[in-house]
Amino acid sequence: MRKGFFYILFIVAAVSVMLVFASHVRAGGPLKDSIADLEKGIKAQDQGLIAKSIKAFEDLAKKNEKDHMTHYWVAKSHYAMADYLDLKSPEGKDTSGEGEKNVDTAMEHLKHCLGAKEDFLDGYILKYLALSKKFTYVGFPRLMMYVGEISETLEKAEKLAPENPWVLVIKGMNIASGFPQPDPKEPIAQFEKAIKVDPKMDEAYYQIAVVQLKAKNIEDAKKNLQKALEINPSNHWAKKKLTGLEEKKEEKKA
Repeated sequence: MRKGFFYILFIVAAVSVMLVFASHVRAGGPLKDSIADLEKGIKAQDQGLIAKSIKAFEDLAKKNEKDHMTHYWVAKSHYAMADYLDLKSPEGKDTSGEGEKNVDTAMEHLKHCLGAKEDFLDGYILKYLALSKKFTYVGFPRLMMYVGEISETLEKAEKLAPENPWVLVIKGMNIASGFPQPDPKEPIAQFEKAIKVDPKMDEAYYQIAVVQLKAKNIEDAKKNLQKALEINPSNHWAKKKLTGLEEKKEEKKA
């Protein structure tokens, strides 16, 4: 009798495991497809595909409220939409309010994501990038509300993976945005560390160029923008900056 009871328990447990596994497999298909749509949308700067991925990720998040990955991808897709709107703006910053709304939604989902998994490095990196974008929208003095949060986010990312190339990049970005304006060598040193870890880190070359442009070091900035595009032709911000520099050069000739 006892053997029969334990046998039934074993069967019930095995079926439960199989059902959980099957649910993950079913969720994996739509998630994978939506990630592919988002990546295509970002690469082609296709607003429709980005919007499609947002809806798909949000639907998945409603069905899997405690799954940190679905919340992460909702956040990433909203961040991508804000980035798209910024890129389309001549000033490089969306002024319609839609960009900021997308960043706020991204931040809300990152709260759920990191609440479910506190040691999720990619979540902290994306949160730092989202907060940096929020800074550009709100300006001074409102940005002071987020200074503590952005510092805490960087600190947590550094604790998890201090030598991760993206962590080194956001650390460099943090130094570059300091007040008073730091010596350009300081943030550039961090970006160069990222390149040593990952020579294909196009974002590090782009960020070096941003610092050099602020320092009026135009020729070196151009070289680093070109290097970023050589590594990743879909680095749209590097393309935008380089196009802007070339247009200014042509205007001076005229």
